[in-house]
Amino acid sequence: MGDTICFADFEFTCGFYNQNVRSELLSVGLVFCDKDYNILSEFYSTIRPCRNYKLTKKCRDLTHLTQAEISSSADANEVMRKAVNLMRRHGADSLYVWGNFDIPGLKNDIEQHNRSGRPAGNITKICESIRDIQNELTKEMQLPQAVSIEELSAVFGYEPEVGTFHNALNDAEALYCIHKAVKTTDIFSNPTFVQLRQDRIDKLEAVKKAAEERRVHQALSVELSEEEKAYLSAAESLSADKAKREFIAMRSRIVGMMKKYPKEDDFVLVMFSEPKYYKIYPEGVLDKKFPWSRIADQVRFPRNNIGKAVLHFCPKLGTTGK
Repeated sequence: MGDTICFADFEFTCGFYNQNVRSELLSVGLVFCDKDYNILSEFYSTIRPCRNYKLTKKCRDLTHLTQAEISSSADANEVMRKAVNLMRRHGADSLYVWGNFDIPGLKNDIEQHNRSGRPAGNITKICESIRDIQNELTKEMQLPQAVSIEELSAVFGYEPEVGTFHNALNDAEALYCIHKAVKTTDIFSNPTFVQLRQDRIDKLEAVKKAAEERRVHQALSVELSEEEKAYLSAAESLSADKAKREFIAMRSRIVGMMKKYPKEDDFVLVMFSEPKYYKIYPEGVLDKKFPWSRIADQVRFPRNNIGKAVLHFCPKLGTTGK
């Protein structure tokens, strides 16, 4: 990282009923600061999409942009020329963003320019400068999952002076605020942040617990065979919790597939290698085009003998940890 940091946000078109319509740029916000987080300059501009410039209601509601603003704006490549020049003037190599949507969105805009026969070189330069710092900061904050810019920046005292979030400049300023707080303060002595972090941990644990309960319910919704009952009993007596969890997960997966294909009587449970994962198929689905070379192991079983498949792949008791 050089001496100049640039925080960026982009807003895109959204809410089209036709899924073939690609997103295009609507606005950009940039905040340049030095290594001590002194703000050097800011840049904001709305953008007129080159192909689908009429805003949907969803887009207007989300961004609070008006059709008049967009219709009178410059093309994305011209706006990005100004952004590229600002990066050069400040000596900024990267644009820090929050989340992984910006690069796909910019690539969609480049595609639309190419289809329209318009230049897109400056958009490409901006796209190549993007650096997503969401995972990096989430890990540094010891959060169990990413939090929205709006919620996280509020913890560190940021509120937009004008407008709302989902404004490109406001979101770029919010990201600047978050980054500054993480890098220059003891965020773990901030009671508001500590509470947010704990709330997220508790929420994620509740989600995991609910998912596990659903897996157990589904796994046991079909009667166990005597062999399966003996396996579970032995796992419990040996406190082999990992083996028990794998048993439940495997059985739940099989029962779920059987419910998806209620008219099928015969199935195949396949273990793939590199990476290792399992899939269940109705036997009739497998044909000559099936990727047999990637299969490490498989077992065929009838609907009335789930245990044959479950016990084939479950770990042998006494060989797994707790």
